Amino acid sequence: MKVYYFAFLLIPFIGSSQKRITPTGFIIKTNLTSPIDVFSFPTINLSIEKRITHNISLSGEFGYQFYKGIRIIDTSFVNPNGIKANLELRLYHLFRMPKRKNHTLTGPYLGINFFYRSNENNVVLSYNHLNDTSGKTDCLWASKNIWGTNLLIGFQQNIGPKVFVDGYLGLGVMNRTAVDHNREYNINADKLLYSIDFNIREPIDESYLSENNGWRINFNFGIRMGIKLK
Repeated sequence: MKVYYFAFLLIPFIGSSQKRITPTGFIIKTNLTSPIDVFSFPTINLSIEKRITHNISLSGEFGYQFYKGIRIIDTSFVNPNGIKANLELRLYHLFRMPKRKNHTLTGPYLGINFFYRSNENNVVLSYNHLNDTSGKTDCLWASKNIWGTNLLIGFQQNIGPKVFVDGYLGLGVMNRTAVDHNREYNINADKLLYSIDFNIREPIDESYLSENNGWRINFNFGIRMGIKLK
C-alpha cells in the first residue's frame, strides 16, 4: 500500500503549485523504454510534469506491469506483477542570466528523483552442490521492494507545437529487500552455475535472492515522449 499513498501524495503536491506559476504548463508523458525494461521488469509508465517556477519543474510518474516480460518459465508459482513510482525535481536553463528567463521546459536539465519499485516474479536457478558436479535446478518465486534516489542529467526538446521528447541518464543509490519462497538453493552449500554466453537474466535473477539485499549503486536511463496540455 506504500506506493499508492506515494502516488496520491503527488496529486495535491503538484496541484498546490498552480497558484504560483505564470505562465502555466503541464506535459503528459509516456516512458518509451519502460515496456522493454529487461534490467528490472517491464511496465507501462505515465507521468505528469508541472512547472513551479520559470526554470524548475516537478513531475510524478507511475508504472504498472501488465505482462510477464521476455522470458516464460515452465514452473509458475505467481503471476509476475509490479509497480513503479517516481517523484522528480528538475532545474532547466542553468546558464541563462535572470534577464533572459526562458519559460519553456526545454533544453538541458539537472534533476533529482526519489523512486519506489515493487515486483513479484518467478525465478529459475541452475546450481550444483560444492562437492558435486551434477547440475540442479531450483524454481522459486520471490517478492522484491526497492527504494532510492538518483541524480539526473537530461535533455528535453519539443519536436512539434505540443510534442516533446525527453532523454535522461541517472546515477544514484538504492536499497533492495527481497523475500524468497519455495527455495532449495543454499548459498552456504551450493554454487550457482552460469551460462557460457552472456545472459542478462542471470544477474537479474540473483537480485531476487535475499542474501543480495541492502544498498547498491543504481544506474538508469530512458526516453519519454509527451504532449503539452496547457
